[in-house]
This record gives sequence, structure tokens and C-alpha cells, in this order.
Amino acid sequence: MRTFKLLTLALLSIVFIVLSSCSSDNPTNNNPQGDFAFLNIGNWWIYERYVIDSAGNKSGDSYFDSTFVTETEVVLGRTGAFKVKTENEGIEDIEDYYYTEGEKCFIHSDFINHTLKIMLKEMYDKLPISLEDMWVKLADYNNDSWLVKVDSIPPTEIVTGVTINGIFQVSGRKGITKNITVSSKSFNAQEFKLFFTFEGYISLAPTVKQTFTITIHSWFDKKVGILLQTYDESKFAVPLFGTYMFEGFEKKLLRYNVVVIINE
Repeated sequence: MRTFKLLTLALLSIVFIVLSSCSSDNPTNNNPQGDFAFLNIGNWWIYERYVIDSAGNKSGDSYFDSTFVTETEVVLGRTGAFKVKTENEGIEDIEDYYYTEGEKCFIHSDFINHTLKIMLKEMYDKLPISLEDMWVKLADYNNDSWLVKVDSIPPTEIVTGVTINGIFQVSGRKGITKNITVSSKSFNAQEFKLFFTFEGYISLAPTVKQTFTITIHSWFDKKVGILLQTYDESKFAVPLFGTYMFEGFEKKLLRYNVVVIINE
């Protein structure tokens, strides 16, 4: 079991190393809003958060998270990046930065670190690698899919006598639309998916392809923001060691206060 934990930690460290070298599809100008209108200082959202299983069924207790826009800052050369703070019930509070351009929405790469910290829980503190600063495209209404980066991982020793090699890919995809009701109001929400995928081989089973994926679904309304966000349960099976499960969860918008500013 200890060897398996070391193997899992080493694999995730490689994921962090590879992702930290990625170059995102960055914004090309400093318009802070684009066609999105939900970002404005003082706007707030209340979400219900709960664990879900592989079928998407709710499991266990619910928690309530409060998200609000606090200010704008210059982040990675982009003026008007919106600082968004979330007070999470039962877990650590976080701060994210959003930036929009036209019909694209970007989020600062700390979002990925926060996500892994929540999903991995106590294991996250054992990882020595953190993601470097970059903008990651979260949504794009005008493209069905986008590739952030593909990197090759050469044979790398993760524990004594055990190596891993393969491909790590970061990508996004436009999904379906569906009606989501919030505070008795129905929205035709657009889904966007963000994928973090490793495919490769472990020297213990050199002919068996192994896959590790984290998938995040974000359902947007341009004027209100994210109505629903789902983090799929996932797993990574390692020959001779077993399977490590990543707990999935979901955040559903309950109520909000959004003052919309329309760009002339």
C-alpha cells in the first residue's frame, strides 16, 4: 500500500510538471468583459456542493459555498482581471481570477491547483510541485473544441525500479445545452468541458495502456455566470497495486445577485 501511494504521488507530480510547461490559448486584448456580462464587483453567488458517484447521483451531506467578485487587478499582463473569492463550507477558502474576451472565458491556472487540492484532499499537501501562472480557457462559444497542450513524458522513474512514460494532454470541448432552473427562473445553459488526461505505460505492465483523466463540466449563462459545475469521479488503475479513486462532486447555483454591465 505504501508503494502504491508513492506511485500515485509520483504520477501526479509528473502531471503537475507537464501541465506547468503548457502554454494556454491566451487572450489577445485587454477588454475585461467581452460578451460575458456576469463579472462585476459586488456580484455574488450561493452554491450547494455535494459528492456525486460515477452515475452522477448525490451522496452524503450538502455544503454551501459563497462566491463574490471583490476587485479587478492586472494579472499576467491583462488589465481588468476579476478577482473572485469563494468561501467554501468545510474546506479551504479560495481565490480565482477570471478574464473574458469576446465569447471566450479564461481562468487563472490556480483553479487547477484548487481543484486537485479538493479532489485529492490530504494527498495534495504531499505534492511538491505547483502549477505556474498561466491563463486557461474555460469556455468558448465559437469553437467546438480546443487544445491547450500535448506533451510527451519520456520514461521516468517514479519509484525504485518502476518507470512511466506516455502523453499528457490538456483540452477543452463545447458540450450540449440544457435547461437549468435557479430561483424559479429557467436558463438555457451551455456546457463546456475541461479535460486533464494522461495516457501511457508503466514498466510493471509495459503492454497495457493506462489512462488517468479529470473532467470538469461548467454550465454557463453569459449574464449570470456558472449555473452548475460537475467534477466527475475518476480512477487510476495501476497493475499489481490496485485502483486509486478520485471523488467527484458537484456545485449547483441556488441564488445570486448579479448587476449586469453591458459594454457599449
